[in-house]
Amino acid sequence: MVAAVVSLHSSEWVSLVITITILIITIVTLDIPADCGDPSSPMNGFVMVSVSTLEGSQIFFQCNPGLAPSQQMMSVCAANGSWTPDPAELVCRGKYHVITYWEHNS
Repeated sequence: MVAAVVSLHSSEWVSLVITITILIITIVTLDIPADCGDPSSPMNGFVMVSVSTLEGSQIFFQCNPGLAPSQQMMSVCAANGSWTPDPAELVCRGKYHVITYWEHNS
C-alpha cells in the first residue's frame, strides 16, 4: 500500500470538499430501481413465474391442485421495495363449498 501526503491550501480544501459532496449527492440521487427480493409463496400456493425482482417486475402465483385463488394471483415490485399486494396476503381456497342440508320434521 502506498500512502501519499498532500499539502493543500485552504481554498483547495474547500474545492475538494465541494467536489466530494457533489459526487456523493449525485451517487445517492441516481435513479436506481428498488429490489423487492424473492417473494414469499401465498398460502396454499406457489410462485409460478418470477423473472426479475426489480421495481416494476410482476410475479405470478398458482394455487396448489384442487384449490382456487380468492383474488388475482399477481404482485408487482413497488418503488418502496415491497411486493404489492404482499404475496403472504394472497390465499388459495377450496373450489367447492360444502352445503349442509337437513330436514326438520315436526
